[in-house]
Amino acid sequence: MATDSSISNLPPTAAILATQEVGLNNSGVTEKGTFAQIKTFVNAVSKSVFFAADYSANLFDYRVRAIGGAGTFRFSFHIPSDFQSLNSLQLIGAPTAGAAGAGKDIDLTSSYGAIGENAANHSESDLGTLYNTGTTDVWFGIDLSVVFSTLSASDFCGVMADHNSIGGSINYVGIVLNYD
Repeated sequence: MATDSSISNLPPTAAILATQEVGLNNSGVTEKGTFAQIKTFVNAVSKSVFFAADYSANLFDYRVRAIGGAGTFRFSFHIPSDFQSLNSLQLIGAPTAGAAGAGKDIDLTSSYGAIGENAANHSESDLGTLYNTGTTDVWFGIDLSVVFSTLSASDFCGVMADHNSIGGSINYVGIVLNYD
């Protein structure tokens, strides 16, 4: 049986759902299995985490990491402990005039591992993809999942973006992880 204390472990929206739509009364009595179904539903909802870049410049009112046309930078982030599966992982940036457009050669390499593992337990690279960075000062995303194929909960991650004479700078705001 569900109790009022077990509802307090749910996010506020789910607790309201549990008490209003399921019919949980003040004594904590509900239909068998209904509370477990709601808890399963809540846990299956996709989550997003944003990891801000270590900034070096401003883009309008944003703090960004500006990487030049032939520059390199490394970003670090951590996979949450409730991670089950990856929906998307993107490095978000906005190009300057010279870096905007198709055919931009940006190499990606990664290293990642959890506590108790080698820091480079997993190491991957994508050295051949050409990117369309879009329009000047308009956000676009680089798919990082190609260099994080075996992510697990609690992994510490590092990724390097290496610009190969792309013609201008990209202002990276950070990394967005969307997961179940």
